[in-house]
Amino acid sequence: MNFIYIARGIDRLIGGAEITTMNLVEGLRGLGHECRIVATQEDIHSLTMEDCKQYDAVLTQHMWSGMGRQLADKIRKPLVYFCHSWEHVCKDGANPN
Repeated sequence: MNFIYIARGIDRLIGGAEITTMNLVEGLRGLGHECRIVATQEDIHSLTMEDCKQYDAVLTQHMWSGMGRQLADKIRKPLVYFCHSWEHVCKDGANPN
């Protein structure tokens, strides 16, 4: 499968989210999947429909979910949203389990 991953700041692996992102991308590539990383809003807006036909799904992480959703809607592909930490999603930090 071919994936496009919306992320930012992964050129410097300074924290858990960046490391998790690169582990996921490298793992997908290791399994034989294509995984392109797009890191800026300008890059997203410059993608044409022709560029995006090759992708099966859009991947993104919590901080960039807005840009990921915009791209997924634009190219009519599913969005897979990775959340490194659930505290930012659940009200008052409640455990979702």
